[in-house]
Amino acid sequence: MPDKAIKSKVVYIEASGRAGLSFIRKLQEKRVYVTNKKLYKLLGLSILQGRKIIIPADGEKCKSFSNAALIIREFLKRNVLKSDIITVIGGGALCDIGAFCASIYKRGSRLSLAPTSLLAMIDAAHGGKTALNESGIKNCVGSFYPASEIVIYADFLTSL
Repeated sequence: MPDKAIKSKVVYIEASGRAGLSFIRKLQEKRVYVTNKKLYKLLGLSILQGRKIIIPADGEKCKSFSNAALIIREFLKRNVLKSDIITVIGGGALCDIGAFCASIYKRGSRLSLAPTSLLAMIDAAHGGKTALNESGIKNCVGSFYPASEIVIYADFLTSL
């Protein structure tokens, strides 16, 4: 089988001096957003209210099969199409589970990552690693699924 390399497009949005999600307006409309309750409140993601939003648990504890199943069920409930873009806004753990779900939903859906921490920005930009934790073992289930787009929004580093 031929190797189909996915190349990520990195979109860098300079810091505006104020935290916010003005970059969301620059993104396409056919998206489903995956984030958590903490970021939803902290970053004012209520501007996405009319769009498809899924809010799993916070931190490493979100990287479980039960949360992955919850996300997939939400995709189905919201009739997310293969042509829609799954946009994950969060730190490393959320990027891991969101990318994992994108890699298995409808045998691979379009993925955009908007990492909110410096480590997640570096990690998201290199390698396309996705992962879940199981039986107390970190990152034991996963795949390599590079995002088609990585949005680096500098204001995240000043707001979190």
